[in-house]
Amino acid sequence: MAMAIDDLSVDAAAQIIRDRPRGGWEGVEDFLLHPRLNSIELNDAGRAQFSTSTRYYVLRAKVERDRAQEYSAALIEAGPGGAGVVVRRVFGAGASEYLL
Repeated sequence: MAMAIDDLSVDAAAQIIRDRPRGGWEGVEDFLLHPRLNSIELNDAGRAQFSTSTRYYVLRAKVERDRAQEYSAALIEAGPGGAGVVVRRVFGAGASEYLL
């Protein structure tokens, strides 16, 4: 997001993602109404870079056995027909923080 919008910092982009409503935005126009974005002018080519559907999903797992715990996270890209492909995997404490 920060790469696509000149006047948007990485921190601001991260905050926008954290502010995302449960279930996501209804459409790109709703997304662009976010307070950090509504003052930024985007032409049609800039708007075309955004979509409210995703190809990527994050899977987080925590396995407990006796007193041991294992954490992992995976970034999965949805392919044709719904098949998923693991793009990246991270293991260990804080795995999901290091995924992206």
